[in-house]
Amino acid sequence: MIRKDLNSSSMYEVGIAMSGLSCFINADLARDLANDIMSLMTSTKPYIRKRAVLLLYKVFLNNPDALKPAFPRLREKLEDPDPGVQAAAVNVICELARRNPKNYLPLAPIFFRLMTTSANNWVLIKIIKLFGALTPLEPRLGKKLIEPLTNLIHSTSAMSLLYECINTVIAVLVSISSGLPNHNASIQLCVQK
Repeated sequence: MIRKDLNSSSMYEVGIAMSGLSCFINADLARDLANDIMSLMTSTKPYIRKRAVLLLYKVFLNNPDALKPAFPRLREKLEDPDPGVQAAAVNVICELARRNPKNYLPLAPIFFRLMTTSANNWVLIKIIKLFGALTPLEPRLGKKLIEPLTNLIHSTSAMSLLYECINTVIAVLVSISSGLPNHNASIQLCVQK
């Protein structure tokens, strides 16, 4: 019945099926329905793509083997034309990266582009937290992050975004501590804010 609802022509029936499934999914359902959910990620309707991306996180928690075949499609959703689908993909990848950030280091260029082009504070906070976790793994990334982060510190009025920017700038400066004298302006800015 769940599979029938997931393949319905009504996006609302599909959405209800995905909502319900996210509440009671287990390892068997995750294994059996992973391909059906992945196919929904190519829907023409952004609502369904977004819900499918979010449901995949629950699938990965219950069936970690589904991550490897689903990851290319999940990565594509970072560049989806719909901002809601993009935000969902950022959220899922950032949550996965909390467990093992090293696996997500190759996505740094995509996240850097998103960080410099997105106007969504929530997405920016997630990306900046991810960069805070990735910087100790790749010090060159930290040097590239200083300028866009200080630009965000100067331009944002959102206190939560400001906090994450300052937190990450400090983490970056600690990880590239050999270059501290070159970043006095960034240090002063963080202390001021």
